[in-house]
Amino acid sequence: MQLSMFRGTPFAYYWPALRKEVKIAIEKEDPKEPISSVSDDVLTLRTGSHLRRNFVLIPLLIMFTVFSAIMMVNAPPRFSYSKEHAADMVEYHKERVATYTKYAKEAQQNGNIKEYNYYQSFIQRNLKKIQGYKVYTDKEGSITIFTHMKALATFGNGKLKEFILYIAVFGGLYGVTLFFWAFFLLKPRDAEVYFDRRKQIVYSWRAGRVGAAAFDKVGLMTNNTGLCIVLNFETKKRDGYVVK
Repeated sequence: MQLSMFRGTPFAYYWPALRKEVKIAIEKEDPKEPISSVSDDVLTLRTGSHLRRNFVLIPLLIMFTVFSAIMMVNAPPRFSYSKEHAADMVEYHKERVATYTKYAKEAQQNGNIKEYNYYQSFIQRNLKKIQGYKVYTDKEGSITIFTHMKALATFGNGKLKEFILYIAVFGGLYGVTLFFWAFFLLKPRDAEVYFDRRKQIVYSWRAGRVGAAAFDKVGLMTNNTGLCIVLNFETKKRDGYVVK
């Protein structure tokens, strides 16, 4: 059956056609989704917002939280011990420079130009690393992220670009995770929709506002998520109720 898109069409308008096509079977022991509960007077239905919260929002929240925790474990170097580590690395590479300088001189004396150039390239790479580690050791006070970035720029070989990319991904992931947590904690869970068969009304509430309608005044509309129930919700902007 095709339903029109008119906002707030009374439910009674569709009921005869709906009743012909839909066989209503409610199990007393275990009502299925979207039925939440059934009593002698009230039928309670979950809405699409509950499904999106349970099967979209919460799994995404868990996934991004886990990824954020993994990235935190593998976070950039702890700058608290960078100075001590850098001082050791400066001494290590100085020893390597001295060793390769000795080998280069021997190769030059023997007239082996290829071997001499090979050792010279090693010497230049180690001198570059010494310059990079000296950025840490020459820094007065605590090592900061900017000190680390300056050292990476001195090292070269695209290390600074890799670090900036890592920080961008790291920040973006944490931003999305915080957004999901804020949305989950600050947005209250929507209430179910209650069909009171004794009073012949449908009611619910959202964000502190009550919405209700008589059975024969309940509106129906369709959108990209399916069939929607339209109730009259109270509004704080003006007196009375407004279709919401």
